[in-house]
Amino acid sequence: MHPDSSNDVCIEDCYISTGDDLIAIKSGWDEYGISFSHPSTNIMIHRIVGETSSSSGIAIGSEMSGGVSEVHAENLHFFNSNRAITIKTSPGRGGYVRNIYISGMTLANVNVAIKFIGRYGEHPDEFYDPNALPIIEMITIENVVGESIKFAGLLEGIEGDNFRNICLSNLSLSVTSDSPWNCSHVQGYSDSVSPEPCELLEDRIFPKHYSDCYHTSHLRNLYRRAWLLSRIVFVKDAHSQATNLSQRLRTPVINLDTYLGDASLSFFFKTEHSTCLEMQVSSSMENSVNFKSKLLLYLCLGDPAAPEVLDGEPENRLLGLENSPGDPGSHPWETRGVKPDP
Repeated sequence: MHPDSSNDVCIEDCYISTGDDLIAIKSGWDEYGISFSHPSTNIMIHRIVGETSSSSGIAIGSEMSGGVSEVHAENLHFFNSNRAITIKTSPGRGGYVRNIYISGMTLANVNVAIKFIGRYGEHPDEFYDPNALPIIEMITIENVVGESIKFAGLLEGIEGDNFRNICLSNLSLSVTSDSPWNCSHVQGYSDSVSPEPCELLEDRIFPKHYSDCYHTSHLRNLYRRAWLLSRIVFVKDAHSQATNLSQRLRTPVINLDTYLGDASLSFFFKTEHSTCLEMQVSSSMENSVNFKSKLLLYLCLGDPAAPEVLDGEPENRLLGLENSPGDPGSHPWETRGVKPDP
């Protein structure tokens, strides 16, 4: 699977056996990727099992000139493979790889658990700019166990362009090599890593460098910002109401042809603090609240502390969320008296 210059991708529940990378995330090659400038971002990878005798379980690059960010991969099992995680790039690529979070990985009979390649070397033609250096930063890998691993990590950055804020936490690898780590031109931190990481990663994450790592608290903040600050809104004329609201907030209404389960996403608009989606939810939910008018769910993805933007028209009936999804015991769809099936 090769998401290339793609956003909002979800890859889940797959078994993959191939002679290439199981999942390779890309975003354009050298000057062409820089010019196109379409990053790959917001990519979720969950519950992947697979093997590749020659390549990687998850690879980022080497074509990453448009940028790659916000990749969250969890619950991975790679076996009989050459590499588990690879980030590869080269001078001339430009672009960036940042905010990568990988957790919950089980490895068996893998040659290299983690590999960074700073000089991959391939270029589409002679017109690339050798001074276009990539930015590789905020890479977190945690909660990894492995048996029959040859090398824990071969981490090669680029001289004069260190890969920064590489954070490793809670890694336990049974390694066969006498030199489990080989690092150059990288900078980062570690906690609870066995075998002991290379000197460039020896500084501890806690407490001093916690904020230098892309870790689960960033994800919690992201989810809170993407909190369904929602209100269930009963309106007689949905599009007219949303158009009036967007005009009042001086934001556009954009038509979408997207579906999420049995909830139709019909348009969205942006405000100063939020991005809002209007979802026409299922008839079963409409019946559950015994309301005959058109039932809509506005989802506002933004800052919960921001002023409420969806104050509703006088004829609208509003139901607010009791809890945010981050609160213990709450459900992101909980409302007062209504618990729709997402």
